[in-house]
Amino acid sequence: MFQLSGFPFLIDNRAGMSEMVSVHPPSVDRDPVRVSLDYLREGFQIIGFDWTYVYVNPAAARHGRRGPEELIGRPMSEMYPGIERTPIFEVMRKCMAERTTHVLENEFTFPDGSRRWFELRIQPVPTGICVYSSDIDDRKRRELSGASHSGLLSRFSARILRLLGQ
Repeated sequence: MFQLSGFPFLIDNRAGMSEMVSVHPPSVDRDPVRVSLDYLREGFQIIGFDWTYVYVNPAAARHGRRGPEELIGRPMSEMYPGIERTPIFEVMRKCMAERTTHVLENEFTFPDGSRRWFELRIQPVPTGICVYSSDIDDRKRRELSGASHSGLLSRFSARILRLLGQ
């Protein structure tokens, strides 16, 4: 912990991402629920029935490579063109219409073509739906790499057995 402009901060290096996290108590003039949501390490967003962003915490904005102020009040389709044609949007639409909860892993493709894995928990709330997101990219890549190595080893072993006539 260290002081910056008289306020205590921590450096957080979890998941390989260094960021400063304030440990200063929230300002009393802000809504304590919103302040708490803003401090979450995971993404939290509320999407209204009209598919506009009602609330986006800083972590969710980082997951989408935007700032919260860019997203709030704007339609999802404007911020991420084509999202309404993706499988994840179909899950959101189902959650919105049927008021059901869904948990899934999704590989998101960014406009620049890069990809990142997230675990998403989507559930209905009175104002629309809430999406809780965790960046699982490192874990997912390790899993996929392990599966790839496992498959390669299996094929290699089978070939050796064939060569040995077994």
